[in-house]
Amino acid sequence: AEDWESAPDGDREIIEGFTAGWNASFEQQGVDGIQDWCTGADWMRSIEPVELYAYTRSVALLASGARLVEFIAAAQPPQAAGTEPEPGNGEAALAGEPNIASNGWAVGSELSEADTGMVLGNPHFPWIGELRFSEVHLSTEDGLNVYGAMLLGLPTVGIGFTEGVGWTHTVSAGRRFTAYKMELAPGDPTSYVIDGEVVPMESRDITVDVLGDDGTVSGQTRTYWSTEFGPVLDFPGVGWTDAETVSYRDANLDNDQLVAQFAAMNRAQSVEELAAAHEEHQGIPLFNTVAADSEGNVWYADTSSTPNLSAEAIEAYEARLEADGLTKLAAESGAVLLEGNTSRDRWVDDPDAPGPGVLPFSELPVVQRQDYVMNANGSWWIANGDGPTEGAHSPLQGSTGEGVSVRTQQNLAVLEGTTPVPLAGDDGRFTLGELLSLIH
Repeated sequence: AEDWESAPDGDREIIEGFTAGWNASFEQQGVDGIQDWCTGADWMRSIEPVELYAYTRSVALLASGARLVEFIAAAQPPQAAGTEPEPGNGEAALAGEPNIASNGWAVGSELSEADTGMVLGNPHFPWIGELRFSEVHLSTEDGLNVYGAMLLGLPTVGIGFTEGVGWTHTVSAGRRFTAYKMELAPGDPTSYVIDGEVVPMESRDITVDVLGDDGTVSGQTRTYWSTEFGPVLDFPGVGWTDAETVSYRDANLDNDQLVAQFAAMNRAQSVEELAAAHEEHQGIPLFNTVAADSEGNVWYADTSSTPNLSAEAIEAYEARLEADGLTKLAAESGAVLLEGNTSRDRWVDDPDAPGPGVLPFSELPVVQRQDYVMNANGSWWIANGDGPTEGAHSPLQGSTGEGVSVRTQQNLAVLEGTTPVPLAGDDGRFTLGELLSLIH
């Protein structure tokens, strides 16, 4: 709500316009006129722009805070001095990678029979529930004309095309947050130690309405605690004892550029303009982007919000991956577990980054070619059959030098023409019909 008050005018206009359209449709149909499972439900109502804005911010947390909700909710300090609750009294294991997989291809002039660009978007978001796509065509009097799809309840087009450029997304293999194993102060489990200094945690009381077994609703209040990094977690294998606990920092918590990012992409007419939108806003929360334009240029980038760690912090983390079982277990579950008792593992601020502690655009993996680029949820380092993408990038962007998934290999084989029957035909150059047939 505080950020909404200071949101740029362009963002406010898009969200206020979308809200007005949403409410007009709802009011026209009425509670009884919406023919679905919720027909006549007394909880349906109009929405406010700030609620839609809050929802856009929450979507940015799908690969970070949203995966940790249960561990935040369960985190409570030891009940009394000397008691040791069972470590990891939340879930038995960390929430794994989001169960979302996609394939994205951009074919350029060298592989296109028409000498132009083509995009195959194959997003695997669910067909039911909140996170599903809806078809969208946006046009305005000032020249905006973009067609595609967007997650329900969000303005703009997320995956789509203009006259000059088309793009799709896949979920990135990078990391959107880092967890911290916190050393607690002796005799005070709500204070932690960093560089030998004792720092008290911050506390906040949160009250929620809870439906009881008897059908009545009552408010329940808990006190939640945070370190300088963020909320305390009931982290599996650690929990919250008198000696230690775990906190985490989220790279997308301050990402307020999602609407502006897609609004700029929706006006792009080339991969250069699309890339410029990414560089200006860096609002993509958790996706790779695969794009092609009418001139036959193709573009791949992982511009997702990514923690910026120093070389010393990365070196120390990689050493612990070999020597520390909990760090390795966390990594296998998709979490980077750092040491919270040293300033070495704090994120690094870069003046060129869109916000504190995240990587600037200049350090993100970007590939531009004229044959093809692809991604199938693999790391940035394989975007084309030529082999590893040039450049050194943070390991939090994704692994390098490791086995390539069967799905990535299948994508590459089709695009490289090494399948038993070349799917691009005898000439090795795709027509639109051939590309369309490959989705099956």
